[in-house]
Amino acid sequence: QTCALPIYTAAGAFATWNRALQEFKKIDGRGFNVTLQGNNAVHTNNIDFGNCAGHMVGVQGVSIDCAGGTISTPGLTCISLSSGPTYGFGVSNVSLTGQYGIAIFDCPYNNVGAGVSFGACAGAHVSLDGTGGFLHMLHNYTISGGAPIHIQVSGNSIIASGTITVTLTGSPNFSIAFMEVDDHAVALVNSVTYSGGATGNRFLLRDGGRIITATNNLDFLPGSVAGA
Repeated sequence: QTCALPIYTAAGAFATWNRALQEFKKIDGRGFNVTLQGNNAVHTNNIDFGNCAGHMVGVQGVSIDCAGGTISTPGLTCISLSSGPTYGFGVSNVSLTGQYGIAIFDCPYNNVGAGVSFGACAGAHVSLDGTGGFLHMLHNYTISGGAPIHIQVSGNSIIASGTITVTLTGSPNFSIAFMEVDDHAVALVNSVTYSGGATGNRFLLRDGGRIITATNNLDFLPGSVAGA
């Protein structure tokens, strides 16, 4: 079941994502899910849950659905969460391009749903950090633009992928690595099929970081250089 704010007309809709979040904080979720629904357009304002996320009373989950639209925020992270909210977070049906696509710090229940595409980013497409952080890549997704790093995991966090296909278009470049895993973090991608190519290092492992793949081959991940 879903508990959402009333449906507003175009004239009365929230001007920004963060304005809608301010209203979310007033809701007693009563154990239901809250959906933040955007339209199929280019949105130039970011979604910053910040510490306020932990103040959403009784909410079981928060979902972001952009109906096939784009969040484009040069210099800003498209979607950011921090400080360990106790409910689940999900995002679907959106293209992301900005400083970072999704940045999560110290939040344990997160997933990437259907219809997500990562465009060009100045940082990482996905950054997961903080003790106990967890992100589940549940559905097929697309990479249509390059970044220094596609997925960056550190601080004992875990990113896990289901049985999905990741499609790369236009041979995007990753100037640092397609996947960087540091500080005893883990990336589980053994059920992923990668379709399409990329240039740059396939992976970068430091300080006890681990990547678990379906094979022992160094070329399992996209890229043109094995990695280290």
